[in-house]
This record gives sequence, C-alpha cells and structure tokens, in this order.
Amino acid sequence: MKFCDKLPKQRKNCNLSQEQLADRLGISRQAVSKWESGLSYPDMEKLMQLCKILNCTLDELLDDGVISEEHSNKTTPNKFSFDNCLKDLLTFVTRTYNMICQMTWKQRFLCFFEMAFIAFALFIVGIFFYYFAYYFTTRILQFIPFQRILSQVFSMVYSFALWILGIIIFLHLFKIRYLDYYVTVEDQNVQEQTIEKPVEKQNMDTANQNPQKEKIIIRDPAHTPFRFFHLLGKLILLSIKIFTVFCAVPVICLFLFFIFAMAVSLFHLPYGILFFWIALGLSGGAFLCYVLLELFYRFIFQVPQAFKKLFIFFLIGLALIGTGTGFSFSTCLNYDVVHEIAEEDYQVDVQTIPMTEDLNFYLSCPYEFVVDEEEVDVRLEIQYLPSIAYQLEESPVSSHTYLLRENSSFSDFYQFLMADLKEKRIHDYSSLSFLRVRIVSSSENLAILKNNFFLRMD
Repeated sequence: MKFCDKLPKQRKNCNLSQEQLADRLGISRQAVSKWESGLSYPDMEKLMQLCKILNCTLDELLDDGVISEEHSNKTTPNKFSFDNCLKDLLTFVTRTYNMICQMTWKQRFLCFFEMAFIAFALFIVGIFFYYFAYYFTTRILQFIPFQRILSQVFSMVYSFALWILGIIIFLHLFKIRYLDYYVTVEDQNVQEQTIEKPVEKQNMDTANQNPQKEKIIIRDPAHTPFRFFHLLGKLILLSIKIFTVFCAVPVICLFLFFIFAMAVSLFHLPYGILFFWIALGLSGGAFLCYVLLELFYRFIFQVPQAFKKLFIFFLIGLALIGTGTGFSFSTCLNYDVVHEIAEEDYQVDVQTIPMTEDLNFYLSCPYEFVVDEEEVDVRLEIQYLPSIAYQLEESPVSSHTYLLRENSSFSDFYQFLMADLKEKRIHDYSSLSFLRVRIVSSSENLAILKNNFFLRMD
C-alpha cells in the first residue's frame, strides 16, 4: 500500500479532517490533499510530525509492502507448530546439558540444591491449592447428582492442571536463573572450554584489561521463551477452560431452576401477592447466574469482557434479590400461624368392624379409645381433612387385621397449602395431624384389642 493510500486511512482512524490535519502541521489543506492524491510527497520533518499526530510509526506510514514482506518472512519460521516445539525442547535440553557439563562440582551442587528447593516449594504450594480447590468443589457439588463421579473428574483436572503449571514455573525459573543468565559464546581457536563468571560478578579492573577468554559469559537481556513453553501454557489454559466448563454446568442448572421457579410463582399470583415478591427475588438470582455464565462464556471463547455491563447486571440482580426477599418476609409476617386444625375443618367417616378374638389394627395416625358399653362391635370414627385422602383395608397377610393410613399425594398437600395461603395463614405442618381416629367399643372389647398386640404404625 502506498503512502497516498495510507495517509487518509490513518487520518480517518484519528477522526481528523484534511483541514484539521493541515492546521496541526501548519500547512494548507491543499497540500494535504495533494499528498493523499499522490501529486506530492512531504519532507522528512513533516513525516515525523505526521507520525506524532497520527500516533503511528514511519514503517506503518511509509511501508509499501517490502517491510511487511520481510517481517513476514522473518516471523514465518517462528510459527507455532509441533516441530518447532520439539526443536525448542531439544535446544533446551542441549543447552542444559552443555551448561551442566561445563560447570564445576560446586556450581552443580548449588544449581541442584537451589532447583530442588524450588521444586519442593512448588509442590507444597500445589498441594495447598489442590485441597483448597477440591474442598470448595465438593461443597458446590454436594447437591448435584453423580457427585462422586464429578468429584473424581475435578480431582483429575486439578491434579493435571497443577502439575502442568508447576512444570512450567519450574522450567521458567530454571531458564531465567541459569540458561538466560549464562549465554555461552565459544571461541573455535581454543581447545579447552570453561565457564567464566557472569559479567556483573567480574572485577572491574579485570574487565578493563579485556584478556583473551575461552568463553565469554554474558547475561541475556531478552529472555526469549521457548516455544514448548507456549505448548505447556496452552495445555494449562485448556485445563482451566475444561474446569470452567464443569463449573458452568451447575450454574446453568441453577439458572434454569430460577426461571422455572419464577414461572411457577407468577402462575400462583391469584393466591396472594407473596408469589410476586418471590418471583422478583428469583429473577435477581437469574440475573446473577447470567453474569456468571457470560463471564464463563467470554473466558472460554476468549471474547473481550464487558465488565461495565456485567457489573450493572450484577447490581440489578442484588437489588432484585434484596427487594424480593424483604417484601416476602414482610408479607409472611402478616400471615396467621396456626398450630392445630380446628375441629370443624375435619370430616368424619364411621366404619363398623365386627368384633373377633383376633381382631387387630395397624395405625399410622393419632388415635384414642372411647368406651361405649352399648357398642357390641368396634366402631371407627375416622376424622380427616377433605383435601387429604385415607385408606382402610384388611391386611392381605393376616386375617382380621386392618390397616389405616393416609393415602394422600403431593397434589393433596398442595391444595391444602394453597388454601392456607389464600386465607393468609400458615399451619405448623410438621406437627399437624391430617388424619385422626377414635376407636369406640365396650371396655371388654378394648381390652381384647390391647392384648392382641395393638400397634401404631410410624
């Protein structure tokens, strides 16, 4: 691309018109127009001013393709590939071998001791992070199905990620501490090869004498990383992304639960304003789940984070949770708490059972005995709520043995609860008896029933 084509592009990127650019350069607008049309060319002084105004370099402003092509040719061999990573790994091993071979025994011992200490420190830190992450994960997954399998998967992911990260840190520290610290320049005219002291450790007087040395040891300021470090980095990044995906699964489930519960709450609005405030609080929870899911999505697919928008959604979620919770609590305070069911709320069914010597009952509800000497048989007065069903039947395994238990379903209890909320009252459901029975008979019959191992089923 020519200069006349690049100049208008750079100018528009800076939101400058030809006239504004001319004013900053102290020239006429026609001069800028001639530059962009290719009729004239600025001198070096104007080019330097253009670079400052347009915030670019001379290469970016004057490059007609030659520089970019040369730069591309230089960077092509450094393209990330498995072959390049393997070459870097072999180079790393070769440099390490050569350095160790040329070290004295004291230098080798110090190197080994220092790197062993670093490896031990990384191992201790890795164990700490592993148990911390594993404990945190098991706490999150304790309410999720297949907890044991997911815990084992996370344990493997944590172990793999921490080992890879530890290897990367260890090799990088070894590289910057030794391989980058000592750069060997060999002299082909000298047969014996030795390692000299680093430049900063040399005596200034000795350095000024500039004697002939078999090897010159200097510090590498570039610290150029090997490509196989990038490969290890990609592996650890992939492990973190896999862990993020696993973390996103329970958040997705929680998000769907909030949406489902919010829809159910809105459906029950005719039963009271309480369900509106519950739905409001649940919508706040859905907002927070959305914030987490978008953070996960942007991290996994490397999309730039929109922190301002997510922070606004986060505040909205907190506000909705606080508002919904506060109004729900205040609404519940206005409800009456009932500990017993009124007698008029019960319905009564009467069942008469012939008295026999082996008559027996198994009950799953509260009961009481009532003596009525005129009653020849046994009369059961079963008290139950209209919304709660019961079942009285003879045992299939034992004759003259009767079973009495609640036969209610979730829908029965649901109708009872909705009726309470519509009347703005709340029963103590843990201690309520939805089914009660009175056993009425003569004292002689009742004594026989007790002797027949009378049981109450719990």
